[in-house]
Amino acid sequence: MAANVPALNAAGFELRIREPRWHEHRLLTGEDPSVNLHVFSPDCPERIRHLMFRDWLRANPADAAMYVDAKRAAATATVAGEQAMDYNQGKEGVIREVYTRMFVADGLL
Repeated sequence: MAANVPALNAAGFELRIREPRWHEHRLLTGEDPSVNLHVFSPDCPERIRHLMFRDWLRANPADAAMYVDAKRAAATATVAGEQAMDYNQGKEGVIREVYTRMFVADGLL
């Protein structure tokens, strides 16, 4: 996992958070465009959950629009002085709602 960081640095990403005990998670940021890049170990549940969420949003435009609205509202609040955790909490209700539909549709709930 650590071997990926120099290549990502060279591509313009900066390592912000390193959590080796949580699925080898790394959070890197980029500036142009502004982006948070989460990197996980190859077969960890978080990586799989993120991919499922991405695929669900691609296949379900109404949920994708709801998620975009939640992200924009949370980002606006964050710009107004809130912290990153406030941003995450601002999206949490919508994400949980989408996860429920996604997991039910996949027979996981």
